[in-house]
Amino acid sequence: TPLFQRVFWCVFLGLLGVALLLGGGLASLQALALATGFPFGLVMLLMIVGLYRGLSMEKKLLDDSATDYPGTSENALQPEQD
Repeated sequence: TPLFQRVFWCVFLGLLGVALLLGGGLASLQALALATGFPFGLVMLLMIVGLYRGLSMEKKLLDDSATDYPGTSENALQPEQD
């Protein structure tokens, strides 16, 4: 990212925070933080659901493919007991 762009956004967000503190106090700053964080939280929840579903499908595929080959079973992975 170009230096000018990074400086611009740092200054802009800093001035926005100062303006909110001066204009409405801490309550408006907290409301802004909540308003910007809530959509991010929803996206994160959707990503968690997608990850869980993907890992579940992967496990099912691995379990199904393990029974397709001769000599592979759940007991083949266990050490022999004397």
